[in-house]
Amino acid sequence: MLGGWPRPDEQGVWRSSLFEDGGTGDRLRVEAAAVLYQAHPQMIVVAGGKGKLAHIAGVPPCASVMKRELLELGVPAADILEELHSANTYQQLEFIKSLFDRLPIARLRILSNRYHLPRIGAFLDSDCQLRAWFSSARIQLQAAEDILLQHDRSRWHGLIAEAYASQAMRGRLEQESQGVRDIHAGTYRLVHACDPNALDRD
Repeated sequence: MLGGWPRPDEQGVWRSSLFEDGGTGDRLRVEAAAVLYQAHPQMIVVAGGKGKLAHIAGVPPCASVMKRELLELGVPAADILEELHSANTYQQLEFIKSLFDRLPIARLRILSNRYHLPRIGAFLDSDCQLRAWFSSARIQLQAAEDILLQHDRSRWHGLIAEAYASQAMRGRLEQESQGVRDIHAGTYRLVHACDPNALDRD
């Protein structure tokens, strides 16, 4: 479960968002991960990332926020692994390599929002090792929106439809599309994992 952008609520509790006020909809990732776990309780859920704001005093790591929310949804703590080092999408994908080294994983699902998956796929394709795992279906991409709509369409359809029709989402989709184009063109600041001098821009 890739990390997002948690925000403090009115009580100062940091939470993932449901697209409100231009939020990233990362709460859907948490909800979808809980649904997947209920269907496959042999799973381990990896909550990803420290987040881009974790260097600020008082801001908890994104992974810790998501873990707390998973616990609230009934996922046992023993089956949640926090990844507390990555600060962006590419670094979270790099962490996957260490997971395959550390754990007996037959298949790994990368869970994020629908709008995010094309750029994730482009990153996977740009990395020699990840591309091989992806092409062999050892790594699979899953959209949180699709999981939730299949699980409980009446609850989620209106919220998701409204979010994807919004001006904020149109801007986000264009940014993601530009990121994919830049990765394919070789102009993204981190395109090839084989290049130790490349830097990710987000």
